[in-house]
Amino acid sequence: MTRIELPKDAIGKINSMDFCSYVAVEKQYLDKALNGLSKNKIKGKYFRVFEK
Repeated sequence: MTRIELPKDAIGKINSMDFCSYVAVEKQYLDKALNGLSKNKIKGKYFRVFEK
């Protein structure tokens, strides 16, 4: 399992809906979060991750 290792302070509001979730991430950690989440599995599944 690969960990992204973002600090707690870099994660902001999490809005979870039926079929998608939005997570606020500080701009300085955005590339690290996008690359880490798009290339690794979460609970055995790949997810689409993008900047909005």
